[in-house]
Amino acid sequence: MMTEPTTPAPLPPSLITYLAQRDAQHADAVRTALASLTDRERALIKDAAVMGYVRGTMHPKDERIPKDGQILAEVIDACLAFPDLYPAINSTLADSTRAVFAEVHAERRRQDEKWGEQNHPDGTGSTHQRDVANSARAWCKDAFGSGYGTWSDVLAEEVAEANAERDPARLRAELVQVAAVAAAWVEAIDRRAAQAEDGDTR
Repeated sequence: MMTEPTTPAPLPPSLITYLAQRDAQHADAVRTALASLTDRERALIKDAAVMGYVRGTMHPKDERIPKDGQILAEVIDACLAFPDLYPAINSTLADSTRAVFAEVHAERRRQDEKWGEQNHPDGTGSTHQRDVANSARAWCKDAFGSGYGTWSDVLAEEVAEANAERDPARLRAELVQVAAVAAAWVEAIDRRAAQAEDGDTR
């Protein structure tokens, strides 16, 4: 015997009033929070929120949700790929740095397309690697102290310090420094090229 579906009982007027008041309070809280921000802060939040929503809709439902730090990195990385659509986040970088990061972003995409996702052991933190890091620091300090320091010396020190770390958080921090130094070196090469070109045109 089939039974007809029952109609849900209407909400009590007092509960409807309470829910409406709560929604209004939440809306007021949002407006107050937004009003307390600078134009710059609001623009950054807008860029991150929109891209975060986009990335969220693209995330496979059967995969685990990434950690906050990974989500933030993915959102910023995606925003940097579309400077016209997400100008606030992109404007935080100097033009030269943004151009280098765009090239890095493109290279990372090429790597993923060619090799797929890579998950290798870190292979860091050995006694030998710590000794190498100490030597690299001493070499870099002496080189710059003598006035002969080079980008190669700086990057070699940063790479050696990354290789010396076994703790994942500290290793990650060192690798970010490696990437930053490499980007700065590329920017310096570009500046030299631009200066040489300007000199040739005079």
